[in-house]
Amino acid sequence: MSWPKVSELSADLTEHQRQELGCAFEARIGAFCGCPGAGKTFSTAAAIRQLIKEQGPGCVKICAPTGKAAIRATRSLRANGVNLRALTIHSMLGCSFGTSGMRFLHNESNPLPGKYFFVDESSWIGNYLGASLLSAIPRDGHVLFIGDHHQLPPVERGAMLRDLMSAGVPYGDLTEIHRNGGRIVQACKTIREGGFYEPSQSPAYGTLENLCHIESMTNADTLKKIDNLTSLIMRDLAGQINIKWDLQLLTYLNEGTPCSRKELNAFMQQRVNPDGQRIGDKYRMRDKIICLQNTSYEWESDGEKIRTFVANGQLAEIVNADDKRLCLKLESDGDSEECVYVTRKNLHEEWDLGYAISVHKSQGSSWPIVFLVIDDSARARFLGSRQIVYTGISRAEKYCVTIGKQSTVNRDLQRDSIHERRTKLADRLTERIYDGSGTPIWRI
Repeated sequence: MSWPKVSELSADLTEHQRQELGCAFEARIGAFCGCPGAGKTFSTAAAIRQLIKEQGPGCVKICAPTGKAAIRATRSLRANGVNLRALTIHSMLGCSFGTSGMRFLHNESNPLPGKYFFVDESSWIGNYLGASLLSAIPRDGHVLFIGDHHQLPPVERGAMLRDLMSAGVPYGDLTEIHRNGGRIVQACKTIREGGFYEPSQSPAYGTLENLCHIESMTNADTLKKIDNLTSLIMRDLAGQINIKWDLQLLTYLNEGTPCSRKELNAFMQQRVNPDGQRIGDKYRMRDKIICLQNTSYEWESDGEKIRTFVANGQLAEIVNADDKRLCLKLESDGDSEECVYVTRKNLHEEWDLGYAISVHKSQGSSWPIVFLVIDDSARARFLGSRQIVYTGISRAEKYCVTIGKQSTVNRDLQRDSIHERRTKLADRLTERIYDGSGTPIWRI
């Protein structure tokens, strides 16, 4: 059993895509990287279609670290001729919670079904989740980690994708742009290469001039400009977008400054959902909310006990509430609708408003419109980097606006933080990967 021959894949692949995919396929475990617009999904879909043609759909499993990333992967692959549903890694592994904490049904003793595993948005995966996934892969299984190692490291511990590549896992890296994604895609390529991008002087939604900057010198001015721009979008794009779900604010900090996540959420809640029925002091009916940790909810319906796992970063909407519990509709791929029931205590401890989230929390997700709020506070300067600007801009599908000081953006672009997260994983892998014959274990 081996990866498909790249020479037999779709003739639509460029020579560069074919070559880099071939590099990633040199061993049972590989990585496939690239910036937005380079064709990671297009190339991966060609390989998946060939595997399905040769061995049937049951041999392929597709997963991602978050629900939003799994939805995005499902839609993108479907657009490229692959009609398979991506799952979250937790769902694929069979996550459950007990008295000893989180555990997985599939592990080394009970490996996953399937032969070929495609793991999207791998730069977001921490060491624990990565180790749990790899331990559940069958001994003859093949794994392709797909991602972009120039993004921010995971929220959780480690920098698995970076360290696997540093330790010698074969990888391909797409550098040629093929999707005409306008200034967003071009800016991502420029930032990735260590340069300074040029925002558009005449931006417009739905055009190639889809990345602009709005200068703001104070926090009060930033909020005013967010408000004005939101009003313009609601007026000019009425009927084209859903302002609640298609617009996402991203910021550097969770709290402590006027442009942090908590303050922006209160501001945007009043702007986007002003008439929602109040639920306590903080929430309103129809609020957009985000899960802050991996958790599991259990309730009874018609005498049947139901248990649902919800991943960190999952977005949802409050659709119903009574004195004891609330019904949350989880964001889905449109093929199905899933709700969970939570207590008010659960809501306040495990969820928060989701109109604005941190750039770190946004990894693995994307939205049609993104406002990247550039925080110039002293606290934010510790986080500012090329990676945070790159990750924030690359979350936008159609239109991105940076709001703040252009001088702060340029300062952040000069700081490369990709190696600041120090781990021992690459060193330990390098020490342990060789068997008696000197062959790396991922080539056995």
